[in-house]
Amino acid sequence: MASETALSQALVEPSLEGLHALSASAKRDESKVIIQLKSIGNAPILKQTRFTISAARPFNAIIQSLRTKLGYKAQEPLFAYISNSFCPAPDENVGDLFKELRSGRATDRQL
Repeated sequence: MASETALSQALVEPSLEGLHALSASAKRDESKVIIQLKSIGNAPILKQTRFTISAARPFNAIIQSLRTKLGYKAQEPLFAYISNSFCPAPDENVGDLFKELRSGRATDRQL
């Protein structure tokens, strides 16, 4: 019975570390990331190749923006790669991708 009470108290009373982690993750990243687009293969060339996007936006926002600019329909395939090497998941945050890939470019906010 005593172990059940301790377990129920542990589940009800959140730890201070847990509250700090939760509040830190709840804060929205207001920073911006510069996106530089380059066409590869026979992809159409865009007039504007650089734009800024909020770091909190998902990678899918870039894909949707490209679809609009290029006039692609939802059924048409569109592949967007980072550094000509990999295609991230559409729900991956742009800010998280930047943080993972910015090694060597600490002052440049470009992805």
